[in-house]
Amino acid sequence: MFADDLCSLRTGTDLADTCRLVQRDIDAVVKSSHDNGIILNSDKTNLLIIHSPYLRPTGSPPFMYTHSFSCLHNDFVCGNCMPIKEVDCATYLGVKVDNNFSWSHHVDYICDKLRLFLGKSYHLRFKVPTIEPILGYALDSYGLTFKTHIDKLDVLQIRFLILLVSNKTKANCKVKRMAQHWSTTVIVPTRLMSAGKFEVPKVNNYFGDRTLKKRLPYLLNSSPEDIHREQEKNVFKRKLKKYFIANLA
Repeated sequence: MFADDLCSLRTGTDLADTCRLVQRDIDAVVKSSHDNGIILNSDKTNLLIIHSPYLRPTGSPPFMYTHSFSCLHNDFVCGNCMPIKEVDCATYLGVKVDNNFSWSHHVDYICDKLRLFLGKSYHLRFKVPTIEPILGYALDSYGLTFKTHIDKLDVLQIRFLILLVSNKTKANCKVKRMAQHWSTTVIVPTRLMSAGKFEVPKVNNYFGDRTLKKRLPYLLNSSPEDIHREQEKNVFKRKLKKYFIANLA
């Protein structure tokens, strides 16, 4: 008998108290397993503490154990039990969960599999009508990660498309891409400049929304029209400083 992918979850603000609750859960699972003839593999049992990257836990977590049968039924007197290993990333149901929920490990894992699959697709592209990669699995979880991680997957997706689509489709896409390029580089900035507005870049997550690249043009566009239309640099800086100071007060 086997029990795979068993997980105990606890949340709290006190690390030591939360770990004690997890240890209580582990003891109950281990005892029930032993009583029913199932042995937990302590080597594959890991401790993952998930927290904000800006708020690290204070102190080290107390040691936790998957107690043996003799230890459980001897009031935990046995001292031969090995502590559970603390890790920064754990694989659960095929998804690599890291301690900050950044999903960087899982994205790298997907990229490695896609690169391997890409080499095989080169020889199978004329025999296999459709190829469904592993991008969709757990996408609702890791899909909200940082744009820098998603860009890695975009690059591999493009390589698959270049490999699989016909030359006629490539030519059509090339023409549309050139048209879109000219539309973006010529028409859009001219329209924005004539409106006296700065272009605000699009972002995919909360981190990108807080960057200067996004916030600075957004703040400048919120200033009065006579300020962001000012051509003289020194006058522009003086007006902008005066406006911000007045609004902060």
